[in-house]
Amino acid sequence: MPRPRSVEDSELLPRAMLLFWRNGYARTGIRELEQTLGMKAPSIYNRFGSKEALFHASIAHYLERVVRYRIERYLRGPDALAGLREFFDTTYDYVTRGRAPLSCLLVNTALELQPDEPELARLLDQGGLLIRGAFREVLQRAQAQGQLRADADVSSLAECLYLGLQGLLVCSKVERNPRVLRKRTDALFQLLPLTAAATQR
Repeated sequence: MPRPRSVEDSELLPRAMLLFWRNGYARTGIRELEQTLGMKAPSIYNRFGSKEALFHASIAHYLERVVRYRIERYLRGPDALAGLREFFDTTYDYVTRGRAPLSCLLVNTALELQPDEPELARLLDQGGLLIRGAFREVLQRAQAQGQLRADADVSSLAECLYLGLQGLLVCSKVERNPRVLRKRTDALFQLLPLTAAATQR
């Protein structure tokens, strides 16, 4: 009869996710995983199969607990445009709080690894689709609320916002001045074809 698990995956995956987020995949060794998870290597491999599989599970956890959480919190509030701006501003708020430049686990992974492994590529693609889809939805709501011009190409704008987000996340890893990052965010939002009522707020 197998021994009962003393710690559930729901407790282990947040720890592993933060470790990979801080260190990256290559710089996270089995010793760091043992210390972080409070488990010996054989138990980790028995639970997750491999370091790579644990990394994939950590990214999936990131999508559910970080990306989806941020979408729900900022992009689905009552004021579409204000929520969109807050989503961007809080993307790099660790700079203003003096924290380590974590950026985004998806961006960090794409920069570190060649995402040609099928499962990794699927997870990164899933993250991109999730964010771009949320941007399209919030821009459609901005149109309905009279904040964005009715003739605006929402799909193209969502792609521009997504590219801008990736750029800001990369910049935030090296740029420690929040005013510079906010100025770059301002420049990105100036590309949005807002209505006169929205620009006068």
